[in-house]
Parts: sequence; C-alpha cells; structure tokens
Amino acid sequence: MGELFVKDFMTTGVVHVTAADTVERAIDVMTERNISCVVVTESEESSRPLGLITERDLLRRVLKKGLNPKKTLAKDIMTSSLVTISEEATLEEAMRTIEGMKIRRLPVINAAGVVGLITQTDIVKETYNIHKSNMRLAFHQTIQSYVIIALAVVFVAAFLIRMVG
Repeated sequence: MGELFVKDFMTTGVVHVTAADTVERAIDVMTERNISCVVVTESEESSRPLGLITERDLLRRVLKKGLNPKKTLAKDIMTSSLVTISEEATLEEAMRTIEGMKIRRLPVINAAGVVGLITQTDIVKETYNIHKSNMRLAFHQTIQSYVIIALAVVFVAAFLIRMVG
C-alpha cells in the first residue's frame, strides 16, 4: 500500500465565520450544520484561517465566563494558536501532529487557504479500516495456506497408497 495523504481523508466544505462575527452567529452556524467547530477567517471572501472555535471553546470561554454570545466576537474566543497541515502531508504526519500538539482537529490548507479539516476521528477510522483490511488479507492467506497443505497431504497420501497397493 502506498502513502496515504491528508487530502484523501479530510472533510471538505469546511464551514467558517469571520473574526467580526458574533459568537451567536458561530453557534447558529454550528447548530444548523450539526458540526463541532468552525474556522475563523478574516472576511467572507478570505479562506485564510485565523483561528478555530470548537464546542469546548464555547463552553469554557463563553458559557463558563458568563459572556453574552450576542455581543462577544468570534475573534475574542477563538483558538488563535492555530496549527494547520498541508493537504499534501501524509496521514502519518497528521497523526504525529495531532498527537504531538495534543489537539483534536487540524485545518488542512493549500496556497489558497483552508480546503478541509482532518480530525482524530478521521485518522482512527482510517487506521481501523486499514487494520480490518489487513486482517482480512491475512485470514485469506492463512486459508489458502491450509488448502495448499491439505492438497499436498492428499497427494502424498494418494502417492503412498499407489506405492503400497
């Protein structure tokens, strides 16, 4: 099996809000789309990521602090120390980055800006699928070996019967 690339496993069509949008807008977008995070960009036209807002950010930085979502701006609560990864990176690089940085989501970028998102869950699913596929292959190879051994035993037995009889 060849290299596995982030671009082949990322979620595309990443939803974003602008830095000047309110937290209420971010919540509305996340609720409407049934998603757990939004990327924060400079403007509607821009796809350059400035930060990320997650459900956890909303709990810890808005709800817990008693901030008003209608008056608080996305830029004020977003995670701005954003770690990104190239769409050309390998799945292994993404896994090492997520593990090393202790994060759950990685915005995927190219020269144009954000083109996707890859998560811990995406990587776990793909790792599981690869493992499952490898297990099937190993099972089939084992069965083939048993069949070959059984045929060899039958041929040897037939040969011995001819020799004796």
